[in-house]
Amino acid sequence: MTNKLTPPSDQPLTIDSYETAMEPARREFTQRMNTLYKRVEPSACAMFLMHYSAQGVAMTKDVPVWIRAAGEAAKSKGYAVLGKMLVDHAGHEEGHHEMMDRDIDSLVAWWNERFERPMSSSSFRDQAPLPAVHAYRQLHLDLIEQAPYAQIAVEYEIERLSTGDGPKLFRRMIGQLDLQVVRCLSFLTEHVAIDAGHTRLNKRSLGRLIASHPETVAELVNRGSAALRTYASYVEGCAELATASVGEFALDRPRRRPRAWSIILKEKAAAVLFLLRAFMQGRLGQH
Repeated sequence: MTNKLTPPSDQPLTIDSYETAMEPARREFTQRMNTLYKRVEPSACAMFLMHYSAQGVAMTKDVPVWIRAAGEAAKSKGYAVLGKMLVDHAGHEEGHHEMMDRDIDSLVAWWNERFERPMSSSSFRDQAPLPAVHAYRQLHLDLIEQAPYAQIAVEYEIERLSTGDGPKLFRRMIGQLDLQVVRCLSFLTEHVAIDAGHTRLNKRSLGRLIASHPETVAELVNRGSAALRTYASYVEGCAELATASVGEFALDRPRRRPRAWSIILKEKAAAVLFLLRAFMQGRLGQH
């Protein structure tokens, strides 16, 4: 789907032009997530978190490489300021796939403490990547070759999810489980905490790019929209894997183990703080 930008001839394209043109893709993403809320059964929520983490390793592993390559390509094409910013930012994305990989182990351990039929981390790590994971990779490779400056739009759209639809989705998933599961979600915890700041930085960079190169807006919107559609497919794919997995495990036969009340209270307090922070970041991201 191509977004058309037709401002009055006497008005230049601005960041507001970009935001307006992105509204259809953002609405589509929200609608797809709202459908997901209704479709995923409570019993599948734990499985969703495990598949999200396992598939996310491949989604995030090469992100620093892609950002750095896009930055260098952008500099070579005359977008020096943006290119430098992207290259500098690439290092901040290092190691995120390792967080998701550790979350697999944490989530499996959480599961095995509570349910009779145990699982292994390797059963998730050995799964083939979803088609959306391959599509996300190709999206970045195409962008580096064809329109490297549009990396800033992809980053902006994906990171701003942590201030809106993302916290809503994971509050829904976590709300169906015991709150201790929050301690197993280091990747999500960090991104809820830092992506609001990244989003503001990306928006400023995007605004400066559009101010100096208004001819880029159409391509920025096309690439940003494609990133949202691909990421929505990734989340939906994880939900489908989770639903398919439900029948394989004894979800209705939890194993009860006595646990010290002091530990339980500390874990619940940490979980509540995470959910409160996710809620507040979501509110802040709307302003």
